[in-house]
Amino acid sequence: MNKIVLIILIVAVVVALFIIMGRIAINYYTGKVLLEKYMADKKMRSGNRPAKLTPVERKIPVVEAFLMKYGASPIHTKNQARLGLRSTFKLGDAYYRVSSESIDGQDFIILNAVENPKYADVGVMDSVAVFAIDASEEDIENEIKGIIA
Repeated sequence: MNKIVLIILIVAVVVALFIIMGRIAINYYTGKVLLEKYMADKKMRSGNRPAKLTPVERKIPVVEAFLMKYGASPIHTKNQARLGLRSTFKLGDAYYRVSSESIDGQDFIILNAVENPKYADVGVMDSVAVFAIDASEEDIENEIKGIIA
C-alpha cells in the first residue's frame, strides 16, 4: 500500500513540474518575442537600418500601448506565429488584437475582440472599434477606455 501511495505522489510531483515548466516556457517565449520586437524597433530608430515606418506601423503600437495602459497583458496564442498575427492581449475574460485594413486606399486601425479563448487562438475576432489612421491619440485612448472599462 505504501508503495502505491509513493508512486502516486511521485507521478503527481512530476506532472506538476511539467505544468510549471510549460508555463515558464510560455512566459519566456512571450517576453522574448516582445524583447525582439523592441530591439528591432530600436535598431530601426537608431539609424543602423534605414527604414521609414508607415503611418499604420506607427499607429498600431500606440493602440497596443493604450490596451496595456488600461490593464490588458500580452499573451501568446498557440497559432499566433503560424497565422502571422500581431500580439493578443487579455483583460478579464476578453481577448484583444489590433490589426489594420485598407479600404479604397484609406488605412484604418481595427481593434478586434472575442471572449472565447478558442477563437482567440485561431484569430477569429469581432471588430469592436475602427480608427482612421489620422485619428488623434486622445480620441483613440478615449474610445479604448470606453470599450474595456
